[in-house]
Order: sequence, then structure tokens, then C-alpha cells
Amino acid sequence: MWLRTTRLRVQVLPGAQNNPDKGDFLAMINQWSVYILRCVDGSFYTGITNNIKRRLEEHNNSKTVGSKYVRARRPVVLVYKQQTESRSEALKKEQEIKKLSRILKIALIGGPVAQR
Repeated sequence: MWLRTTRLRVQVLPGAQNNPDKGDFLAMINQWSVYILRCVDGSFYTGITNNIKRRLEEHNNSKTVGSKYVRARRPVVLVYKQQTESRSEALKKEQEIKKLSRILKIALIGGPVAQR
């Protein structure tokens, strides 16, 4: 294996410099996004992830992985996502969004959303 992860740090092992996919892999694991889901009842759920597709699948289909809040309000639809430079930045943006009122979240999403 070319890379070994230790918690959130990645160590490049000897010989990895010759791997053309190394840069793509490092970019992929360091890309964090903050997202907003619209639940079936019209409510919003905000979270962060480094893999939007996987996380949306977990929210909609998993019985054990994903938010307990969302499991009771399926199916959910992705209505907003924003990529960030780091996990820390994604967490800060998530907290900013969670503090917004419903009307401001609708404005951030950029359009009318079904009312509760």
C-alpha cells in the first residue's frame, strides 16, 4: 500500500512519490463539504462529510449509520453543498448554518423550498 493513515494525518511511505494517483488521493481525503438536506417533512438537516455521495446514501438507506434525526424523516434530498479547505473550516461553516433561521437557510439554498 502506498499510504498509511494515522487518525487524520497521512504519512507518505517511501516509493509513493512515483505513484501518479497519490496527489488525487490526498486531495480527495482532504476535501470536506458542508451540506444541507431537506427531509420529507420539510425540515432541514445540516452536516459535514468528505464524501457527499456516500453520506447521502447512508442517510437514506442505513439502519445504523447516519443521523437519528434523519432516519425518522426519510427520504432526504441534498439541497446545498459547499466544499471547504479543511474539516475545521467545514465544522465552522456548519455551525454558522445551524444558527440561521429557516428563512435565511432557504435564501442560502437559493430558492423556494416546500413549507412544513
